[in-house]
Amino acid sequence: MKLKIAFLVSVFISLNSWSQNELKFNIGLNNCFNYPVSFLTHYDHQFQNLTSIDFSVGIKKFDFGVNYGFGGMTRISKDKPSIFYDYNYHLVGLSFYYRFLEDAHKVEPYVKTYLATQVATNYKNGPLDHNLFTENDSYFADSYYYSTNLVGNLNFGCNIKIVSKISMNLSLGYGIMNIKTKSLSGVFKNNVLHHSVYQIGLIYTLNYLQK
Repeated sequence: MKLKIAFLVSVFISLNSWSQNELKFNIGLNNCFNYPVSFLTHYDHQFQNLTSIDFSVGIKKFDFGVNYGFGGMTRISKDKPSIFYDYNYHLVGLSFYYRFLEDAHKVEPYVKTYLATQVATNYKNGPLDHNLFTENDSYFADSYYYSTNLVGNLNFGCNIKIVSKISMNLSLGYGIMNIKTKSLSGVFKNNVLHHSVYQIGLIYTLNYLQK
């Protein structure tokens, strides 16, 4: 862990020393919905929902960031017609943006990659069904949730400038998740899930260093 922290600090120091007149610092708040391909076949819709806080450094058309995320399996149920978490997790990750246009434009298209891993959860050893959805009755469990090893997204979208330092971002793309489960007999398995991803968020530019 200390090595990872030292690496992240060194990256930000290197960026700062590279180009004092081109750096900008951003704070972003994003909400991301990850829908499995099979969600339309279930009445009790379950999907992954992730809210993250991003801290990034921008150099010209590139942004490099670290983030903290809170998410988990969310359900819209026939029996309980409201959105609620069946389980949740805490993630830390890295993100990379490439903006196709300069900041002067009102609408800026971009591509973003995001990678994160779980650091905590409230559902360890919780029951899951054969779709890796949460199971209310452990008697019918097909496996048990252990951890979310990897969340990765590739999104295409645009930033829409609201005022000089605040912009909104909208995007969609492809996501992959690696969820580790434990079978009823105690055997661990890594499960790869594929998702369609929809994201909405706000970005606030703290500073832009000029000559």
